[in-house]
Order: sequence, then structure tokens, then C-alpha cells
Amino acid sequence: SIFVAWLLCQIIGWLYYAFFESRGLQATPGKLLLSLKVVGGNSESISFWRSTLRHILKSAAFFPALLLFVMLGITLSVVPRSESLTLLGILFGVSLLLFPILFFIFYGMAGWTQEKRALHDRLSGCYVVRKTRLSDGRMFGTVIGIIMFTLVLRFIVPGLWGIINNIKVVNSSAKLGGEVYEK
Repeated sequence: SIFVAWLLCQIIGWLYYAFFESRGLQATPGKLLLSLKVVGGNSESISFWRSTLRHILKSAAFFPALLLFVMLGITLSVVPRSESLTLLGILFGVSLLLFPILFFIFYGMAGWTQEKRALHDRLSGCYVVRKTRLSDGRMFGTVIGIIMFTLVLRFIVPGLWGIINNIKVVNSSAKLGGEVYEK
């Protein structure tokens, strides 16, 4: 069920980016807020499939960990205990340690290359360009929006998750006729 949820999230993310970036506005709602758009080499609109390639390449830093995770799952299902399982586990751990470094390199390129393009933009032949300069008021509103979004993710979502889990515990305990104990 975790795999199905993960796969569903990947499909929704792919359709979201590919749809918005390949249509008339050439941008997701977040890019529109920042007056950005995604274009091809001649400032033309990109196709749905080019946007799909761009989206897949965004995850390239995570590919080693994902590949080893899949191999680990296959090995677990075929051979419950083996030395190869230990090796795969170690490799998976190392790939998770490398992920932030790869992520920094792949996305950081946009900060230190002359064209200001990340690796996925270079490989897919895309550019992210600013449509118009942001006014001071819009820039301030964007910064406040990012701060509020971060606060919601940091405090509200985990709180709601805790409330939902507590409700589940109470409901399952009530169904079993047991008592609910404080932690």
C-alpha cells in the first residue's frame, strides 16, 4: 500500500508539472506567482513530452537510492536472509547519504553556471525565464506566502497528523472494548 501511494503521488506530480508547463501559461501556479515560465531553446512552448522528460530528470539525484531500494525489496522477497541483503542495505544507506550532495549539484548548477540552468533543464533543453520583474509588493507577498507555507508544513500538518492518529487509537480501542491509556 505504501508503494501504491508513492506511485500515485508520482503520477499526480508528473501530470501536474507536464500539464501546466506545456500549456499556454507555460508555468505551474507557483511559477506564475513568481512571474516565471518554462520555455524551449527558442523561447517556444515546450511539449507535454518534453515537460515529462524535464520532470523525470528532476528526480535524477534520487535515482541511485530508488534503484537500490527496489533491488532491496526484490532481494527480500526472493531470499529472506543473505549476505547480498546486507550489502544492498549498506549501499542503500550510502546512496541516502549521497542524495543531498547529488541534489545540491544537480539543482545548485542553476546558481553557479552562466546560463543559470539546473541539470534537468540542461538535459531536457528547457529554460526557466522571468516574464516580468516582480514589483516590491509582489516580492514581499511572495516572501510572506513562503514563510506561511513553511509554518503550515512545520506545525499544522504534523499536529493534524497527531490528532488523526489519536482518533484512530481511540476508535480502535473503543471497538475492542478496551481502555485508552495516556502515554
